[in-house]
Amino acid sequence: MKETHETNWAYTPATWWTPTTPNLKAAPVAALLAWLDSPTEGFVNGPENIAVVDPSDQRDWLVVSAFRHWSIARRDRRAHPDAWSRITCFLTKKGSGQRLVEELIARDRGDENTLREDKSCDCFLGEHGRREAEAGPPRLRGEPWSKINVPCMTVRVELREETGKDNSILESFSLDLPSSWLLAAMGVRLQDGHGPVYVDASDIVRFMEPSLKERGASAGVVDRQLFLSTVEAAGLEAVWLVAGEKNVYSSDSMRHGFGGRVMHVVAYRFLHGALEASPRRDFKLQASVEQMKELLASEAPSG
Repeated sequence: MKETHETNWAYTPATWWTPTTPNLKAAPVAALLAWLDSPTEGFVNGPENIAVVDPSDQRDWLVVSAFRHWSIARRDRRAHPDAWSRITCFLTKKGSGQRLVEELIARDRGDENTLREDKSCDCFLGEHGRREAEAGPPRLRGEPWSKINVPCMTVRVELREETGKDNSILESFSLDLPSSWLLAAMGVRLQDGHGPVYVDASDIVRFMEPSLKERGASAGVVDRQLFLSTVEAAGLEAVWLVAGEKNVYSSDSMRHGFGGRVMHVVAYRFLHGALEASPRRDFKLQASVEQMKELLASEAPSG
């Protein structure tokens, strides 16, 4: 594999695993600031972004990890909106889900580094799940330094490929893999050496990275029924965190203009077979006087 179709920091298009977008538009600065303060606009964190359906075969999937980013064209010439969000799925002991939800939404969680230390996979794709022999129960632990005291674990690890002198890949990309525990618990194996596609004993795909084949957000998606039954059998429950930001920036040529930032978090867990959302929490970062002056100087042109 030389590259994937992940969009990374480019504009994330609507796909079956990322079905909604914030519909950003060029606008005068006053309208952009109103958008920033809107309690309804610029957020992509509904349950339809977690429970998804592949239209090619109508199979039900759950997004357990994803990163999406949106902006507008011609940012070098005008003030503009910007938004992104990240999905992270955790496992915790059954009965602890609500406490984990409360801890996750208690603070801004936009920085992925504030969630887990052990999210990276430092091995070859084919070694994953073999080299990290985790035959025992899932390793649940809290992280007091990030104010997560409920023991938990993520269900995804990241394998990152960087361009280098050997020219083995065309551009840097990341791959979302199931954690070693989840891989073993679901009874899946790597389909082949071409990418993170995992199949069961009947060669049915149960976990995959959709951006291997289609342009869109980098993500890990798992077969809904198998995932939920595996989690239930292990005495665990899943909690999803959707964290992100929306921002207003000046034109790229006026780099210090800034209108402010709203960081937001919402968490989900399954109750009675449906995803239930926590209250969304927003955290506002105000722009300085100097940043606002430069933002106004890059006012979007009329017409």
